Amino acid sequence: MNRLSLESAIVINNESYVMKDLVFKLANLPSSEFSNFLKSIGLTVPKKLKIAVLKRVLKEAVDKTIEERAKLADELGYRLSWFSRYSEYQLENLLKFYDSVSLNKGYLEALWLELFNYMMEKKVSDVELHRLVLLAEEYKSPSDEDILEYNLALKDSFYDEPNEIDGLAPNEFRPVLFKSSTLVELRELGLKYDVNVPKRLKKEQLADIIIAELNERGSVSEEREAEIRKMSIVVMQRFAKDNDIKASIELKKEEVIEYILANASQTKEMYFLPSDSTIYMQELEPQVKEEPVVEEVVVEEVQEEVIVVEEPVEEFEDDYAPVLEEIKFLRKLLADHVEICDAFNEEEPVVEEIPEERPTLKEPIFVNTASFYSDKKHAKKDFKDFTATIPVTEEAEEQAAEEEAVAMGKAPQSKADDAFVAISWVIAIILLGVVVYLLVNYLRGGII
Repeated sequence: MNRLSLESAIVINNESYVMKDLVFKLANLPSSEFSNFLKSIGLTVPKKLKIAVLKRVLKEAVDKTIEERAKLADELGYRLSWFSRYSEYQLENLLKFYDSVSLNKGYLEALWLELFNYMMEKKVSDVELHRLVLLAEEYKSPSDEDILEYNLALKDSFYDEPNEIDGLAPNEFRPVLFKSSTLVELRELGLKYDVNVPKRLKKEQLADIIIAELNERGSVSEEREAEIRKMSIVVMQRFAKDNDIKASIELKKEEVIEYILANASQTKEMYFLPSDSTIYMQELEPQVKEEPVVEEVVVEEVQEEVIVVEEPVEEFEDDYAPVLEEIKFLRKLLADHVEICDAFNEEEPVVEEIPEERPTLKEPIFVNTASFYSDKKHAKKDFKDFTATIPVTEEAEEQAAEEEAVAMGKAPQSKADDAFVAISWVIAIILLGVVVYLLVNYLRGGII
C-alpha cells in the first residue's frame, strides 16, 4: 500500500477526507484523548517512529542554531552537534527549548500523519478510524498543554525495542548522554523511567562501589570488607583515593548514567558495567554535509558532415547600360560646349579693312607753329598741353577709340555677343548638375 502524504485522500466510513485537513484537526486533540484512543484499540507505537518525526521537524531550527553559534565557544553548540544521535527525551526537551508554536503544530501534524500510516499498516478498522475522526471534530483549537508534558503523557503509547532505553541501546546511550546532556537533564530522564537518581550516594552505596572495585583486582576477605563498611564517609573517601579507586558521594555524570541503566526496567535485566571508561570518551564522527553531486558534463565533439544546400539567390540586376550611355553622351556634350566657349574667348578679333578716307574737316584748324616753343626736356608735356587746346569732333573721338582698340588686339563686342556667352554658361552649369546627379545615384545603387 502506498504511504499517505498530506495531499492524499482517504475514505473512512464512505466519506472522503484529505489528510492535510484531517491531521490539522487531530493535532488539536489533548494528550489524554490521544493516549486513550491508542489504548482503546490496543495499539502501541515504536519509539523510533516518534524520534524520526522529532528529528525531521527540528532539523532546520537546529542547523540554524549551530550555524549562529559556530564562532562561539558555546556548550550548547557542542551539545547540538550530537543532535542526529539524540535520545527521545533529549529531542522532547529540545522542542520545548525552542518554544515555537509553529514547530509544535508541525510536530503534532507530522506525528499524526505517521500514526495514520502505521494504523493503516496494522489494519486498524474503519469503524475505529471513523471514531477518531469524530473525536477530533469536537476540538476546534489546539490544546494549551506544555509540549514537554504532552509528550511525557504519551510515554506508555510508544515502546522501546528490547534492551533499549529512550530509543537507544546502552552502548549508544552512554556516550551520547555523557557528551550532550547535563546532570539535571539526566536526572529528569531517569524520572521518566521511574528511576529517582540520588544527588549523593549513601554510605552503604559508597562502600559497595569500593568493595566491588577491590574484588575486580582480587578477592577481598570478609574482615577487610567489614572494616571498610565501618569507616565513616570521610575516611572511606580517603581510603578510595589512596587506593586509586574512583568513588565519591557526589555522583558524576557517568555514574548517573550507570545508575539509570542499572535501575530502569528496560535495561536492568541485561545490565552490565562497561569493561572500561573509554566508551564515554567517544567523539562524534564529523558529518560531511551532503552537497548535490554535479556530474561533469562530458562534451563529445561530434563532427557532422556539413551539407551545403545551394539555395537559389534572387539576384537583383539593374540594367544600367542606358544610363551609362546617357551619362557618356551628356559628358561629351558638356565637353564640346566647354571647348566652344573656350575657343570663342580665345579667337582673335577679325579686323575688317576699312578703306582709308581722309577726314573731312568742316573747318580748317590753323596752328600757329611759331607760338609753340619747347625744349628737349619738356617736349612731350608741352606737346600734350598744346594738343589739348585743339578742338576735337565726335567723329574724330570715335575713330580714335576704334584705332586704339585695334591697336590693343580687341574687337568691340555687341550686346548679342554678351547674351550668347551668358546663356552658354547657364547651359553648361545645368548639364554639369545633371551629370553629377546621375553619377551619385549610380554609385548608391540605382536611380531614385
